[in-house]
Amino acid sequence: MRSLIDGIIVLGLVCVMGGMIYQQRGTGLDDERIDSIGNVLLAIRNRAVYHGSLGEVQTTHGGMPLTIERTWFENLPQHPLIDEPMAWMAVADESEKSLIHPRRIDAAADTSQFWYNPYRGVVRARAPRQHTDQATSELYFRLNRIDAAH
Repeated sequence: MRSLIDGIIVLGLVCVMGGMIYQQRGTGLDDERIDSIGNVLLAIRNRAVYHGSLGEVQTTHGGMPLTIERTWFENLPQHPLIDEPMAWMAVADESEKSLIHPRRIDAAADTSQFWYNPYRGVVRARAPRQHTDQATSELYFRLNRIDAAH
């Protein structure tokens, strides 16, 4: 009877350790994809600054193009955490010119992967929906490298 209980304990520990290893491996891959979004956002913003400085497109008073054109990219930057088909970029209109974050931070079929506010010169990555609104918010702030306290 004692060896049966010991066996069950060992089996339980193996399952727990296996789950931890599995979760750690999955998190590592997600961490890499999450971290790569910073480079994607920088590439998009740099291309906007470049085209705004050429004087060939309509810009805001701050010199940022009113839109970001897909044709500016040889390979259109994609959101590494989004697999579903959806719009690539949403652009803030004049009623949203004071916003530094989109009104909807989650990426859903009726939104877009990225959001651009030419009046503030910010490009944001929307977050795939998580199991809670708080988890979605935390992921959004992490993707965009923003301290949630600010």
